[in-house]
Amino acid sequence: MSANSLKEPAVAPRAVYLKFTGLLGLTILCVLSVYTFVHEAGHTLVGLAYGQTLTAFSTTFWDLSAHVRLVGELTAAQQALQSVAGVALPLLVWAVFMSLVPRTAPFSLELVKLVASMGVVNTLLVWMVIPVLDLWGRAPVNDDVTHFLRASELPPLLVTAVAASLYALGWVLFITKSRGLAQFRQLEAMEKTATAAYTMFAVTAVVLLSTLSINTVATQNGANRLSPPANLALAAQIDLSVRAYDNDVLTTFSVIESGRLALFFAVQDINTDYFDLRLVGPDGTSTLLLHGEVYRADHDGGLREFDVVPGVYQVVLTAAPSPGVLSIYGDTAE
Repeated sequence: MSANSLKEPAVAPRAVYLKFTGLLGLTILCVLSVYTFVHEAGHTLVGLAYGQTLTAFSTTFWDLSAHVRLVGELTAAQQALQSVAGVALPLLVWAVFMSLVPRTAPFSLELVKLVASMGVVNTLLVWMVIPVLDLWGRAPVNDDVTHFLRASELPPLLVTAVAASLYALGWVLFITKSRGLAQFRQLEAMEKTATAAYTMFAVTAVVLLSTLSINTVATQNGANRLSPPANLALAAQIDLSVRAYDNDVLTTFSVIESGRLALFFAVQDINTDYFDLRLVGPDGTSTLLLHGEVYRADHDGGLREFDVVPGVYQVVLTAAPSPGVLSIYGDTAE
């Protein structure tokens, strides 16, 4: 056998590798942008469905500060649904996408399928690991999985088992709808990618513009709802992390004649197992201002007005220790 009869495997030129690297980087950026937007949209949609107000919407995944701020009280079941929606909605969108695309697709679309599948399906690993850590008391406090476990009170190992099952099903769907890694062995066969690159740029730009638009509206919502009226004075400001509260009087308001009592309250960065804020009248009647079990919020509160008779009114708090600050504003206070 002559040496000439042996064919060396084709080696893609350097320009092809550079082209592939650029396309891969752009694909990762596009997928992360879309995933983060849909993740935060999942939390937001559940909150809006149950009457919360959106006050901030950020998808800045590059510095790990993507978040939404929603104002309003949710039940434990609603909080559990909101926590799981962040991973559930991207999984649903990904599953629909994978079901619709052909198994054999152009190189750039195959790359999107691979990167999207790795990014979305692997988020389930967190839902497999954190419940196990929770059994040892080492679950991160502010993670969606931890909030879901606290709100749902489901057995952690059950959550791990469900996540593991979905993880396996996700990769089965990927295998049935993709040619896998075999197509990437010959990069010189990569088709022209200009159209794919422009499309990914466009998608990323749309996500960023949508985020800015939503956040602008959300910020206005927050300013309108969570800013105390100019005619109300700060009556009390409490650091909730100092201790637990058990029917403690935070401030009192003296009413000289019958009329209306305006009261504004706001909590920031709260994360507690129990919170109950009430206004107690001179005859002992109690009016609920804010109540939550497994309660967390970046910002919450609002303005309340009451028809009152002369007497002394007390703002009373019962709450477990928690990060955060509670501020109370009113007409007159002692």
